[in-house]
Amino acid sequence: MSKKGKRLREFEKNNREFNISEAQRQRQERRRATRERKKLKGVSGGKPDVQGKTDKRGKKKNKIANAKRLIAGVIILIFITSIVVSAVKILKLKSERDKLLETNNRLTELKEDLTAEMDQIDSAEYIEQQARKELKMIKSGEILFLVSDEQGEGKDEAK
Repeated sequence: MSKKGKRLREFEKNNREFNISEAQRQRQERRRATRERKKLKGVSGGKPDVQGKTDKRGKKKNKIANAKRLIAGVIILIFITSIVVSAVKILKLKSERDKLLETNNRLTELKEDLTAEMDQIDSAEYIEQQARKELKMIKSGEILFLVSDEQGEGKDEAK
């Protein structure tokens, strides 16, 4: 309805003459009718008879309830997302830790090998082995055979 119609009705309502006993009787009739509707509603199980004002209140309540549901949903979504992100980070860190442990084990083995080799450096046998291997030295009376990967002449050489 328009504002003008609403104002006019309000003006007429406020400025009319009325009988108090008549107003009380009308009010009692309205209450009786309301009670009967409530009884019928309770028996039939139908939807309640909603007036305009209560309908607006219901819409406001629905909007508020929907807003609360939306906020709760967003909070739950953020919570779940943070859990998933944390789980992914944990998995990445575990895989990185496993790689580092593997590297650590490999380096520990290399250290043990080098320590063992360092202990042997002063021995005559190790010096002889390295001289034969790296410097290709031979004892008197031995023959050294060198095999090259090049094709052609001089595959086998004797010294």
